[in-house]
Amino acid sequence: FLSAAVTDKISALSRGADAVAHGRFQTRVSIGGRDELTRLAADFNSMAAQLEEAEARKRELEKLRRDLIAWVGHDLRTPLASVRAIVEALADGIVDDPETTARYLRTAKRDIGALAGLIDDLFDMAQMDAGGLRLERGYNAISDLISDTLESFGRSAVERGVTLSGLAAPGVDPVFCDARQISRVLANLVNNALRHTPEGGAVKLHAYPVRAGVVVEVTDTGEGIRPEDVPHIFEQFYRGEKSRSRATGGSGLGLAIVKAILEAHGVQIRVESTVGQGTRFAFVLPQRPDPYASHPLVRQRDEGRAARGEGRS
Repeated sequence: FLSAAVTDKISALSRGADAVAHGRFQTRVSIGGRDELTRLAADFNSMAAQLEEAEARKRELEKLRRDLIAWVGHDLRTPLASVRAIVEALADGIVDDPETTARYLRTAKRDIGALAGLIDDLFDMAQMDAGGLRLERGYNAISDLISDTLESFGRSAVERGVTLSGLAAPGVDPVFCDARQISRVLANLVNNALRHTPEGGAVKLHAYPVRAGVVVEVTDTGEGIRPEDVPHIFEQFYRGEKSRSRATGGSGLGLAIVKAILEAHGVQIRVESTVGQGTRFAFVLPQRPDPYASHPLVRQRDEGRAARGEGRS
């Protein structure tokens, strides 16, 4: 009887191993008892579960790859087609009056900017994935970065019919950061807010001091983010509901870049959102270097910058 029971358990394990070998990772072996074979079956089931999870991740990555090809193809073709049509119209003399020519050139400039932005996003994300993000941190005036961002997006906000405002409270300067990279964070967050805020809405960029440093927040009165999308919005190429993402555009990389830059600074970003009411993104920048902070993405070129107090102010 004992020999038959052992044989049955070994046979069950053998059948399970054969099933897993053929790619059926959902296979589990059910063996009762408290002997070594029972523990082996438990280990087998754990292994099968890990393989099943890895296979699911592989399928998701493959789906992301296909989506990336489709999204990038669309996002490249659309402005390219527009620029091509404009160039052909100008070259063939179809358009010759100065006013129309100027309007066509403005459109071409906008579309070329969109192409450059997409390429920059792809390049930056590839660098970050490879651990190549370099930070040059120093003492910088966050109030200047906010002013620059508001100026950069002022025209876009007017064209969209959205009120864009900002405020740097007393005591926010300086912060210890890479000014260029934090400018990229602010730009991506404001751009994201403008894209998802309808005409008549408002986007605000504020900074105010707290004990831990300086809170920087971007709030909008836009469409909000569905609760099921919130955990995924910082993933590469994630755009949530497809109908919404197509209408608002974007490469699906902006928020992923934001997260990568802030994590390289040792900073976490928080998001609060209510569908139909708006969204708030917030993070805290330090006002002095943390000697214990480190991150594998950080490659500071000059560790003496902080000690010398160099940087934008």
